[in-house]
Amino acid sequence: KEELDVLIEQVSNTFRLEKEECAGLINLVLPLSLADKKMAEFLTTLNQKFNTDQKQMVMAMIWRLIEADGTTEESETAIARDIRNRLNLSFEQAVRARQIAELEEDDFEKLKIKLTESAPLDPKTLR
Repeated sequence: KEELDVLIEQVSNTFRLEKEECAGLINLVLPLSLADKKMAEFLTTLNQKFNTDQKQMVMAMIWRLIEADGTTEESETAIARDIRNRLNLSFEQAVRARQIAELEEDDFEKLKIKLTESAPLDPKTLR
């Protein structure tokens, strides 16, 4: 799959949105650079509206997107690190997000269901 297809699918499934809605949302955000004021505003909104578990799921989705094409570029890792910092996630929380991203699809889906039930996200509970 292409990274954009994975991104649309992940956002759609996680936030229970139609794929067309996700594509529109993504088209608004994709052109933004991380240094851009609008991206900073977007990440500030996530910080205000999302709890830690939800922000970890966003990071997990970012890692799934980065790894969707089977390669991880240094520039992609740097972007993920910058987003993690801007989401105020600790190193431990970032590691947990990466572990979540590496789960098999069924286990990843179970964690997304827990997220909607306001349960803590812990990939170790599935093993």
